[in-house]
Parts: sequence; structure tokens; C-alpha cells
Amino acid sequence: MRLYRGLKKPYRPELVGASGPFPPSTDFTDCPFTALEYASTPRGVVLVLEGPEEAERRVSEGLWGNRRARRLIVLGSFDHFIVRIVPAKELRTELRMKGVPRSNHPYGAWSLEKYIDDLVKNDRAGEAPAPTAAGGEGHSPRTSRSARRPRGPRGRLSTLTITGDGQIVPWLAAAGPLAYSPEEPPKDDYYFQYGWVLPGVFAAGTNLRRHHYFGACWKEQSRDLFSFWRDARSGRVWRVAGCLGNITEDTVTAPIAVYGPLPGLRGPELLFMQHGSYQLVPAVDQPLLEAGEVMLYRGLQETTEVRLFRPGPLDPAERKEWRRYLGVQAHVLIDATRSFNSIHDRTARSETGHIRDRSWMSDAIARERGLDIEASAFARALWQSAHQSFSLARWVAQRKFGPNYVVSKTPLGNIRLTTFFAGEHEVRVIDPGRVALLEAHGCRAEWVVASSPTAPAI
Repeated sequence: MRLYRGLKKPYRPELVGASGPFPPSTDFTDCPFTALEYASTPRGVVLVLEGPEEAERRVSEGLWGNRRARRLIVLGSFDHFIVRIVPAKELRTELRMKGVPRSNHPYGAWSLEKYIDDLVKNDRAGEAPAPTAAGGEGHSPRTSRSARRPRGPRGRLSTLTITGDGQIVPWLAAAGPLAYSPEEPPKDDYYFQYGWVLPGVFAAGTNLRRHHYFGACWKEQSRDLFSFWRDARSGRVWRVAGCLGNITEDTVTAPIAVYGPLPGLRGPELLFMQHGSYQLVPAVDQPLLEAGEVMLYRGLQETTEVRLFRPGPLDPAERKEWRRYLGVQAHVLIDATRSFNSIHDRTARSETGHIRDRSWMSDAIARERGLDIEASAFARALWQSAHQSFSLARWVAQRKFGPNYVVSKTPLGNIRLTTFFAGEHEVRVIDPGRVALLEAHGCRAEWVVASSPTAPAI
């Protein structure tokens, strides 16, 4: 099932309403030529949707006076079904090169279907996007050479991380040029330059002409990552743990990949990666990885009483809030740019001023998707607990935020990473109920059940 929608302005996913009891609907068509007619401005785009068979339950057909195409209505959010966003001027150029007049609807529709199908197939094959008309035959050698370079216009590379079968990858994208991994690394460093490939993670006013490799301000700050990827190109890196993300009605698992051991100044280290974020942590602090679990450390300074939030048996109202909360987590995880921004929206470091580090954007997403993080005691406690930070390194909790600290463990797929320049090897958890307390140093811990109106300490 492939659908098209023409827009006169660039696509803004935050304007698509959240699903709910009466989810909003959006008009699409089965004809790219008709969609292109609606994208009639220089900045227009055509959205290309493709979903599995079960997605057809969310699509209905509506009445329309246009006999050359069908009007198809999609209920709710459709971000994870988008396989391509094609500039309208690129499609118009393709029609001009083929000599298709605007009145020849059947041939125009067939030409655009074939052209878009080639783009999607190239994305899925992990190749650079198919050459556009700007670099086709009959143009100057200079233009052709430019078209053969890795494609880097801002906003043009897909950062959707969900695969066709509903799994979420830990890379920058599930398909296309950004779907590189240590097992299949890029040939050069172009795709590490986030200013070109992930411009949406930077704060307004950041000079994107400066090279921001891996999102860091200076290339020298990323030397350990460059060393890792050089080894990856030589086939000298090994994955020690990892999992793909998964979304169900009552659970969300985050994707993550861990490689190592790598040589470090104070001993072997492990490299965690997730949607453009990286953490290098001491291997000695993560002894449970082979069992699929990570150790979490949290410093409490002089605090002696610790309250741990754990959702218990949920009543129907709490179950509804829980599923809305998981809907927020799923929404941010299916796009690498959105995932990166949401996990850094509360960081406040001198090293993070160039990214969207104090946006609190996840609060806005929660409200848009119906999660009442102010009035509902359960949702508020859940939301506050999900934004508490842990560390993957013991020294951070013990010395930087000690002397009192707690040690916990949780499944590997239950954590989300901030990247290395955020400091403190910081992570957050998705489901606080899957965190198990192992040690309490200088303090006493107790559990807080789901219905408690008091916000937990951690």
C-alpha cells in the first residue's frame, strides 16, 4: 500500500495530531501526479507513505470529485509509515525531462510512480538516493560531479528509525545513507558531520557551516569515536550486546548497541550507541551485559532516605495514562532527530549550548499526545521518574555526586542515552518498574507505588 500527499510547505510532523479515541484524519491519494498538483509552490513536497497490511485498517476511502485518483483517509499519526519526502520541484523536473505535459495524467502518474519507486528501492538498499533530474544526462560535468557526491542538503536525509516489520534500529535511520552501522560503516567521515546530516539537533543560531562531528563542537573532542570507526572500516570491532527496539500496547523497548572492549586510559571501555548518541564507559562498571542488563548508578550527595517509584497493579485510568506515556516514548524513538532532541531537552551544560538542550520538548509532545503530566498524580510521578538521570559509570555517583549513592540494574533495552559531551555518562529509563535495586550506600531505599501523589526522589 503506497499513498501520496502533496504539501505546499515542508512537512512538519509536530502538526500531526496524536492518536486517541477519535484520532484526526489526513487525506492522501493513490496517485503521485495528483499529489504533485497540490504541492504547487517552490517549497512544496510530496509525502510517500507505505505501510504493512495491518495498516490498511487505518485507511478508509472518501468521496471525491476527481475521477482520476482515489481519496484515501489515514487515521491518526502516520510518521512511521513515511518512506520518502520528495521535493515537488524534483518531481516537476523529472516530468519536464520526460516531456510529459501537465494534461497527460496517465503517463505522468506512471512516470512519477516509477521514479519514486526507484528512490525508495535505493534507500532500502542502503545506497545514496537515486540521481535527481538536476544531475541527469545532458547537464554539465560540474553538475554531474556535484550530484555524485554524498547527498547532504539539510532535511533531505531520512532519519526514520523504524523498519517495515515495526522494529526500531539504534542507527541514525532504518534505511538510506544514514543507516550505516559498525558492521557496515560509511566509506568516509561525511556522514559523521551532524551539521549536514542532522541539522535539526542544533539550536537556533548555531553556525552549521562549522563542522560538528558527532554533534560535538570540535573534532578533537570526538577522536575516540573516529578511532572506533576507523577500526570498524577495518573489521576490528565486536558487538558485545545489543537489541532492536520494539513497540507493543503495554511495552516499549529502546534500541541500543554496545561494542568493545576498547582500550582506555584507565582500563578497557565499552562504547554504547543509540540514535546518534554515544557513551564510552568503563567495562568494569558493566559486568551484566552478557546477561542483557546494565548497571545504573545515581549519586544522592548527603541524602539518607531514597524513594523509588515503581508502577504497581494499574486501574483502568492508570492503564490509559501508561499507554499514552508509552505512545510518547514510541513517538520519539521512531525518528533519530526527534530521539536525540528529546533525550537532551533537559541537559544544561556549558558543552551543550549548541544543541537543543533546554527545550523541554518532550513535555510538549506529552501534552499533544494526551498525557496529563500536571493534573494526574500517576502520570506526573511516572513522567518525573522517567526524567531522572542515572550514570553508567560508578565513579560519577560515588565521587562526583556522592558520597551516598544507589546501584541498580535494568534490561539493556530500557535505557536511553545522552551523548558523550553531555557528561556524567548519563542515561534515563523508560519503564521505572523494570529497575531493580542492588546496593544502597549511606542511605535507605523504599518503594513508592503507582498511585502515590508524592513525586519520587529517583
